Amino acid sequence: HVIYSRFTLHTILKEKVDTVLSWSFDALCENGLILIETRSTKDPLFTSGKGELIDYNTFLYEEGHIRHFIEREELVNSLVKVGFELLEDIESNNFSAQ
Repeated sequence: HVIYSRFTLHTILKEKVDTVLSWSFDALCENGLILIETRSTKDPLFTSGKGELIDYNTFLYEEGHIRHFIEREELVNSLVKVGFELLEDIESNNFSAQ
């Protein structure tokens, strides 16, 4: 089984990320995979100054969009904490454009 999380973790507040990861770990069968693509603090939008800071690495943008920019190390630590084994870790821009 696989859980594919594409552009979801950055749409929830930081305190809910661990809850989602824990639920995902519990929902997967043994040897299941979670694949995550999300906005990180290296995303140009993070440093653009366009949003209103409302929480840790979390900004409110036009039309009510909230973006929580993920720090790679925090995400890795959260994944390991709930029980995942990290197989690969890539931080880059424009994965969705490839």
